[in-house]
This record gives sequence, C-alpha cells and structure tokens, in this order.
Amino acid sequence: MGSYSTFLSTFSLADTAIELTIRILQTGDSKFSLNNPLKIENIFSIIQKEGAAVKFGKAKLTKNNMRLENDVFICNPSAFRNSNYFEISIKGTKQSNFTNSEILTITLLTSDNSIEILPCEVFYKKVTPKIIKFNANNYTIQEGSGKDSTITIEFDGECNSRMLLRNSDEFRKLDQNKTSITIKESDLISGINEFNLRLTTTNEDQNEVVICRSLYINKIEKSVVKSRIIAGGKIINFCVSQDGDYLFALVNSGDTIKLAYTDQIVGPHTWYEIEIEDTSDVSIRNYENSPMVHLINEDERKKGELGRIFLVGGSMIGHINVDYAQGVAILRLGDTTQPVKPEIMDSVLPDYVLGHTCVVFPEGNNPHTIWLMGGQNNFGNGNDHIWTSSDGFAWNIHSKAPWQSRIMPGATVRLDEKMNPKSIWVAGGYEDFASDGGVFKDDCWEWKEGQWKPVLNLNPEKAVKAFSIAYEGKESANHTGLITLGFIKVDKFFGTVDMDNQTHKYVFAKLNVDLDLKSPNQGVIISAYFRQSLWFMRIYDEGQTINYSDLFYRIPTIHEVSLPLFKN
Repeated sequence: MGSYSTFLSTFSLADTAIELTIRILQTGDSKFSLNNPLKIENIFSIIQKEGAAVKFGKAKLTKNNMRLENDVFICNPSAFRNSNYFEISIKGTKQSNFTNSEILTITLLTSDNSIEILPCEVFYKKVTPKIIKFNANNYTIQEGSGKDSTITIEFDGECNSRMLLRNSDEFRKLDQNKTSITIKESDLISGINEFNLRLTTTNEDQNEVVICRSLYINKIEKSVVKSRIIAGGKIINFCVSQDGDYLFALVNSGDTIKLAYTDQIVGPHTWYEIEIEDTSDVSIRNYENSPMVHLINEDERKKGELGRIFLVGGSMIGHINVDYAQGVAILRLGDTTQPVKPEIMDSVLPDYVLGHTCVVFPEGNNPHTIWLMGGQNNFGNGNDHIWTSSDGFAWNIHSKAPWQSRIMPGATVRLDEKMNPKSIWVAGGYEDFASDGGVFKDDCWEWKEGQWKPVLNLNPEKAVKAFSIAYEGKESANHTGLITLGFIKVDKFFGTVDMDNQTHKYVFAKLNVDLDLKSPNQGVIISAYFRQSLWFMRIYDEGQTINYSDLFYRIPTIHEVSLPLFKN
C-alpha cells in the first residue's frame, strides 16, 4: 500500500478571481481505491462561498455523490481505481482577508479503512500586473476623415487602478472589464498623440508599483513620407512580422550587425535592439542582403516570444557571398534580453540562388509558408521554379514558374478586407545583373486559387533601374491597393494597379510624383505594409560598394491624386 501526498499543480489570480488545482498523488505501485468519502475543509478561507466551484478531476461525479455540509466539501470518487493521482480544481472569488497563506485540509478514508489527513498550504502572493496587449486599429488619422481609433487593451494581474493618459494628462479611468476604448478624431490634436496605459499596484512592502506602456496615434493634414533611423547604425534590410504587429530591421553598427524591432509607426524611443552573437564561422553578414521574412507559431506566441527571422539564400542584388547562396540563416527570438545566435544551414535550398525574392503565403493546409521566386544560380542560369518551405529547413519545388526567368523581381501579398492573404503578385525584374540595368521585364502575374495568371503589362517608357510592387492597404472600387515603385536613371516610375470598371481588367495608372531621385545603377527596392503605411528602402550596387537609402514610410491620404515621396 502506497502513501499519499499533495501538491499545488496550478495557481492563478487575476484581480479577485482565484483558480487553483491540487493534485493528490498515490506513491508506490498501487492505484487509487477510494470507496469512501473524501473531504476538503477550509476552502472558504480562500474563496467566497457565493459562486464557488469545486471539481474532482477524473471522477465520474453527479450531484448525488458530491455535496457541501457545514462548509466542508464531501466527495465519493467511486470511479477512481485506475490512476495513481487525481486532481481537485477550485474556482471562486478571493476572500478579502486571504493575504498571506491558508491550509486546506484534505481527509480521505482508504480502502483498508485507514485515515489519511493531507494538509495543503496555499500561499497568496500578489502578482505584478502585466500588459498583454495595447494597440490600435488606426495609428494614423487624417484631419476631416471622420474616422476614429479604437484602442484594444488586455492585461493580466491585480491592480489598484487603471488609467489611460493622453500626452501625460489623465484621459479616462478604466474599469476592470474594459477591453477597448474609442478615441474620436475630435479628441486628437495635430501631430503625434501619445497614449499611455498606466496600471498601479502595490507590492508586499506596500510600495506603489506603476506599469506603463505607450502607444502613438498620428493626426495629419495630408499625405506624408518620413524616414525612420536608428541612432548609431544604418538600417540595411527589413521585413514585417507575419501577424503585422512588428517591423524588424537589420542594423549595421560598424563592427556588428544588430536586429531592431518596433511596434510603433511614430513616437520617440520606439526601437528595441537585440544583439546578434556573431562568430567568424557563423556570420549574419553573409546573409545581410538576402530576402528577409518572419514566421511565428502559436506555441511561440503563447510563450511571449517574437518568432523567427529567416534570411533566405544569397544576395538580392548581385553575385555577393556566392558561397552562402544555398543556405538559410535563422534568428530565433526567444528571450529578447539576451543576444541571439544565428542558426546557419549551408545547403538546404534546391540550388544556389541570387537576385530572388520571398513572400509568406498559404500553401495547402499550412497558412504560413515561405515562397521563393526568381533569381539565378551561381553559374548565371535563371531559376524558373518556385520553392516553398514552412520551416526554412525543408524546401520543396512547388511548381515551374510560367514566366520567363528573371532576377530582382518585385513580389507582394494582396490582402482581403479582413487583412487575410488573398493572392501573390509578382512583377518586373531583369534578365541579368548589369550595372546599366539590363532588360526590364514589365509583365505582372497573380497567383490566385491555385494557378498563375498574367494580369498586366507596365510598359515603362524608359529603363527601370530599381523596382518593387507592394500592397499599401488602401483598396477601393477601382483600386486594388497595389502600388509600384520604380527608379529610372534620371526619372521615376511610380503607379497604381487599378481595375477598369468597363473591361474588368487590371490597368496601370501612372502617378504624378514629386520626386528628384536619380538611380544610375541597378538595385532593388524592399517594401512592406505596416501600421497602415507603405514602408520601403532602396539597395543598390556601386561597383565594390553596397549603398542603402534610409527606411521610409508613407502615410496615405483619404483621396489621393499625387504621391509625395522623399528627396535624396
């Protein structure tokens, strides 16, 4: 006959709600054989009687075999004969005088009529509250738009007060169950509006503890383009997270490469940096110009991790670091307070590839798959296949591309009205790496409902030196939300992809752009959609030197006629 013991399996507290699970163990080889009542005393020293719920693990209980007598729960778990443990789950509202510890007394009468008294001490420790979510559906409001911004709030833990501040002034006190708050356009001032969620609690020493998180909403009068920089470094590559919550950037800080990320479009001190632990034989520098994408799974999300960054294949802009062009570098963002060490897989791609592009789009039952398109191998042969991978390790040849092989094509994912992936667009690109730009491919293709279709020809009047196609998140009856960005030697090539209401075909509409930017050499434009804005940067090769523009973001207007952009 084995002995019995108890331990607290789980314990959680949110404000005044308590949920705990006690596990009773049967040590030794024998199984439970409880044919006599089990009693739990002192439960109401922890939780209030009203609304209390007690459940006995796997036991097949009915109202007739579990009862409450004189504040003692009595259970007859007659079905417990095939397990060496069972659990007691207790839920309820915390007693106001439960501030330190209480002992629950569990009494059971075993099959040999011996009495076991099992004390279980439950300690109360006030948990410092944590802000789980604090974001907005509109980070930019244009004057006269009539749009509001709804802030979503989620926090865990007990606090004395919850306050939303605007520009350091108390804006609204939040009740315990408040999960969202709407900020009207009329309540915003021009420029940057800083909102702070402030939770106030006290620790065991009765000292006040304040937890605060900031969010910025920008109120503008017209479309603007601004740049984002990082002090002490140059942004050399970037991507947006799979869920759209973060923008990640590789930063060249001279001797080192860092990873920076932000969840804000505007506001001070919004870049967070993660050190990359590089060694001479495992260097992220070999992949700094490779296509950059992000994946995160549900387990990583539940742990509060930021997922994984993938740098896929060789350089996007030429025959640079060719020896690494069949590999993939992965940055796993677990504990962001610690340096991250790159995982380098040397030969996982079906072939060496340079001048290619990548997007994340569903494939089969996997909603988040990396698609690799375009490029050429180390011998200059064009890649005319599409490769896919769900983890960066195992790559499959998805299909043969229906278009002519090309390097440095533009690619983007078009979203539906619920911001879910709708289709892949691939456009542009060149026959070969060439300082004069080579022959520009002006055809556009769309992957939708399991097949590729040619949808549009751009017909540029002059040789395009750098090109990208991006989704800017602003669809209308005749605008797809897709925008093209291109640079010509002494001119520019920008436009929108629209739908002709009469022919129901896609058409290219050139934009009147206020821009004075020359691009004498071939290069690429990296672009992405983040926080309702189009983000982009240009990378171009000048012989032995790789040059990078600043990282820019464009906030769209309500009714757009022209597209103002930056001047170099």
